Amino acid sequence: MNKNTIKCVFIGDSGVGKTSILLKHMSNSFQAHQQTTLGASFFEERYYDNDNNRYSFQYWDTAGQERYRSLCPMYLRNADIVIIIYDLFFTKSQTSLRKWFQEVIRSNNLDCKYIIIGNKNDIVDMNTFIHHDNLGYLLDYLKCPHLFVSAKTGNNIKRLFDLIHEIGVEVVEKKLEESIPEENIQITNTYKPNRLRECCNF
Repeated sequence: MNKNTIKCVFIGDSGVGKTSILLKHMSNSFQAHQQTTLGASFFEERYYDNDNNRYSFQYWDTAGQERYRSLCPMYLRNADIVIIIYDLFFTKSQTSLRKWFQEVIRSNNLDCKYIIIGNKNDIVDMNTFIHHDNLGYLLDYLKCPHLFVSAKTGNNIKRLFDLIHEIGVEVVEKKLEESIPEENIQITNTYKPNRLRECCNF
C-alpha cells in the first residue's frame, strides 16, 4: 500500500447510515431506502492538502448484519481510521458499540485512530439525548472525537470528513517519520591507553 494511502473503515449496526454518510460525502446524494450492504463496499477519494500533496483515502463500508460479522476483522486489519457509527434514534445501536469495538480488537489492529458518529440528528431532539453506558464507556476509554451528523440533511458531514482528512494526513506523516532510517553514526575511538613501562624491577 502506498504510504500516502489511508484506509478508513466504517462499522456499526445495519441501518445506522454508514452507506448514506459515504454517499452524501462522495456524491451529495441521499436515498431514504438505501439497499443493505452485503459484505462490504469500497469508495476511494483523492485529497490534496494545502501544499498540494496528494493522498488517497480508501473508505470501506462494512455490512452491519450479524451473518457478516465474522468478515469484519478482515476488513479492519491494517485500518488507519475506524469510524464507529450508531443511530441516534435507536438506542439498540448504542448498546452494540462495545461489541463493534471488540471487533477491532479481534483484528489485532491496536494502532488505529477512532471517530464515533451518531447519525440522524435531524429526527432527534439533541437536548434530550441520553448517552447509553456503552457509548459513555467508549468515549471515556478511547478519548476520540464524537460527532452528531445527518446523512439526510448533510449536517456535519463536511465537518466529519474534514476531520478524517486531518487525522489521515497526521497518520501518513507519522508513518513517514517512522520509515526514515537512523543515520549511520561512525564512532571513532580516540582513547589511547598509556604505554606500560617495560620494567621488571619493582
